[in-house]
Amino acid sequence: MSLQNLAKIGLLVEHDTDKRQVGKLMEAAERFVEDARQETISLETRLDRVASLTTAGHSATSS
Repeated sequence: MSLQNLAKIGLLVEHDTDKRQVGKLMEAAERFVEDARQETISLETRLDRVASLTTAGHSATSS
């Protein structure tokens, strides 16, 4: 399915961004990756932190 098709059916919305939002996203991604590198936490938690990157854009830019 193309991005255009996703937009047509309402599953994707166009969003204008700025340097501040991109910076917040990058900071969040760096924190998540650093968390995932911690060997003192379980593998499941480490994988969950990496998986959280897929939603980082929403949470980082919604504040």
